[in-house]
Amino acid sequence: METKNLKTNKDWALYYRSKGFSVIPIGKSAQGKLDKKSPLLNSWEEFQKRKPTTEEINYWWQIWPEAKPGIVCGVVSKLAVLDIDNPSGFHALNINVPQTACVKTKKGWHFYFRINESQKKIKIQNEKNHYGELQGEGSYVVAPPAMHHAENGQIDGEYIWSIGLEDIEMEELDLSIFENFFKKQ
Repeated sequence: METKNLKTNKDWALYYRSKGFSVIPIGKSAQGKLDKKSPLLNSWEEFQKRKPTTEEINYWWQIWPEAKPGIVCGVVSKLAVLDIDNPSGFHALNINVPQTACVKTKKGWHFYFRINESQKKIKIQNEKNHYGELQGEGSYVVAPPAMHHAENGQIDGEYIWSIGLEDIEMEELDLSIFENFFKKQ
């Protein structure tokens, strides 16, 4: 499936499923959170253990046609995502992030890494600054072509592949590059 032929968020969700990822619909939560980054399912826990079927994805996007694709991190997707919300601060740390699939977000970057064993969520910070998280088991990321919404509901950014899944093979996660920052938590 070529990404240039993908027209809707449902098409993208099916594409991500074809890449081996567990996918869930993301949008405005039932509690009315305006961030529009909450799972629309009553519970998404089972999709941390199994991938949804094509039929489930088609059904979800029939109910919520405007839903954004969310990719579940962890062993189910063999995926951990380095979620950087403070790019200038992170850059100053001189951490050499390997070239891998990468998404530009409103605040920063999502770097996609392949994993073969469970990886918990880890904050990347030092005594003074928070730079982001390594999203692993029990977490998910919003994926392109989703729009980012401000608190007032207006679109103020988007998620865009800067290095797509078709362009490069995902690198395997090497935690040693973050070693100094994990020890300080």
